[in-house]
Amino acid sequence: MADDECMNLWESLTLAYTETRGHPALLQEIANHYESNNITSSSIATLAPEEGIYSAMRVLIRPGDTIVCTTPGYQSLYSIAKSLGATVRPWNVREENETFVFDTNELETIVEECRPTMIVTNFPHNPTGALPTSEEWQRVGEIADNCSAILFSNEMYRCIEFDSKDRLPSACEISENGITLCGLSKSWGCPGLRVGWLASQNSTFLNEIAAFRDYTT
Repeated sequence: MADDECMNLWESLTLAYTETRGHPALLQEIANHYESNNITSSSIATLAPEEGIYSAMRVLIRPGDTIVCTTPGYQSLYSIAKSLGATVRPWNVREENETFVFDTNELETIVEECRPTMIVTNFPHNPTGALPTSEEWQRVGEIADNCSAILFSNEMYRCIEFDSKDRLPSACEISENGITLCGLSKSWGCPGLRVGWLASQNSTFLNEIAAFRDYTT
């Protein structure tokens, strides 16, 4: 079933050390997943999805920092930062008109109060399925940019929307300081592969995370 390219990769496979950020062909395929011309193969670092959260938090968060995080949510999105001495401010989901929403006005108020180092989001949201409109999502990016906060976006459920028209641009596309976490575990249904990635226009972030990853996997 393999095409010529994949067959050649298989036949030339070695078990030598590999590129820290991932195989160049894989990096390019991931970059092709994004519409923005600002995202290229050099904007991607592959790793296990959980490793992406851990590495990013270890590199970018310091004691005394504050992060704002969509709540409820995946534990490590806030617990790692808390373990590093950061304060966690929740951005709570609300139930309105038989649906779940995150109020961007509330986010703006929280950010003005605490001036966070990082805003952590998870859309489509686990566990409620909440999904902002495109306008609301753009505003989240603007709020992060206006306070020079990193926008760390867990997009493990991106591409699983009921209607593809509702799909949001990735955080790495709407903000120069946006960092996207994605992987094959959820939308592609391949958790056993343990393949994920971080994507960002900020090469400094990726270089620092790649250097840290030398001490993990």
